[in-house]
Amino acid sequence: MHGRTRWLVLGTLVVSALGVAAPVAQADTNLGTVAGLTYMRDEAPSTPAPSVLVANAACPAGTHVVGGGATPLAVSNFNVQFWINRTTSFDGPDPDRVPDDGWIGRGFNRFGEQKSMFVFAICSAGAVRYATNHATAAPGAGVGTRAACPSGTHVAGGGAGLSGSATEAYLNSSSPYDSNDADHRPDDGWRARAYNQGGPSKRLTVRAECVDALPRYASTASTDSSQVVLTNCPAGTHAMGGGGLNAGLASRAFLNALYPFMTSMGPPDDQFVLAVSRTDPTRYTGYVVCKA
Repeated sequence: MHGRTRWLVLGTLVVSALGVAAPVAQADTNLGTVAGLTYMRDEAPSTPAPSVLVANAACPAGTHVVGGGATPLAVSNFNVQFWINRTTSFDGPDPDRVPDDGWIGRGFNRFGEQKSMFVFAICSAGAVRYATNHATAAPGAGVGTRAACPSGTHVAGGGAGLSGSATEAYLNSSSPYDSNDADHRPDDGWRARAYNQGGPSKRLTVRAECVDALPRYASTASTDSSQVVLTNCPAGTHAMGGGGLNAGLASRAFLNALYPFMTSMGPPDDQFVLAVSRTDPTRYTGYVVCKA
């Protein structure tokens, strides 16, 4: 009951703070700019289960996506009802082939009440570099891979997505990592893990958004029953990206929500929220990457 109550309260806070009255299709919403970061939001229409939800938030002209996130929206507990299949940067219809134009989210509303979905793009006025890697998930198997940042840069955000049907495969983890170098900071790139529940093989694509200036990193680990953790940026810093890591087998847990959030009025630059669904008491950890 504790986990259900906490997520219900968290969901209510999200709906209230972001000013949602009734989920409808609409243009992207600019949530504000701080420290050279602009926060954009798109919304997928509310749809009965079972259904696949997709939305993408585009960055304003002159900016480049540096992070983002996605979360379902409903009025009751839904951790187990919804999984994330894709939350990652995308390349829009411009002349280049760089995935710098915004953030896309895709999820599967498996059962329960109808749901909508918010997708957030965090867009930087500064330079961002991108790294991509791929792996293949066979039917009934998990898979993981990493995208390493170019030398001399530091990971600011990242994401992952699966090819094929969103009803068949989900993301288990998507988070920054440390390559066991001397600094022991998770600034070296982005990693993701997924599970292909059925159907044909799926391609897992992992992307890292990397910057020259060293960000601040924070994490929150939990093993309790709530299945939700909030990780705060240090005072005076602003969320650039965030991630979530599930320990244990990829088949035993999936990402339900991973998105930036505000603790007061203004853009959602204060923390990242991670919600997971697990079938065993394995550890899960939320991450936030923050710009000073």
